[in-house]
Amino acid sequence: SRRRHTRLLTVTGVQTCALPIHALLRNEASYALTPGEQSRDYVYVDDAVDAAVRLVDHAVGSGVPYLHAGVGRGESVTIRRFAESMRAATGAATRLEFGALPYRPGELMEARADVSVLRAIGWPGARSLEAGIAEMVRRERGDA
Repeated sequence: SRRRHTRLLTVTGVQTCALPIHALLRNEASYALTPGEQSRDYVYVDDAVDAAVRLVDHAVGSGVPYLHAGVGRGESVTIRRFAESMRAATGAATRLEFGALPYRPGELMEARADVSVLRAIGWPGARSLEAGIAEMVRRERGDA
């Protein structure tokens, strides 16, 4: 059988970041978070879809029976930086309470995609963290 394997890391978009983005857009007084030292490879949803389509097109066109590819930006940022970037993009005065919540048992402290397969098949890469967040905020505000 022909198998394909694609690993999507942390895909961002309104639905995946619903709680923090809505709290920030409502300019709530505070928002409780873990210490935020975990790092994730955030990739905007449109970029993840583009990467997945390119992988499928490549697999169909090349006849490669198995392809393992990571989908992300290829770099990770801390949850703290992500939350602070979301706050900046929304213009909220919401106090981000880092450390108000404990880490979950077995918390994954770092995730980063190896995008070398995507690069090898011509994927131009994902937009920057800030550009993805700006697009997410724009869409949530209804400016799309």
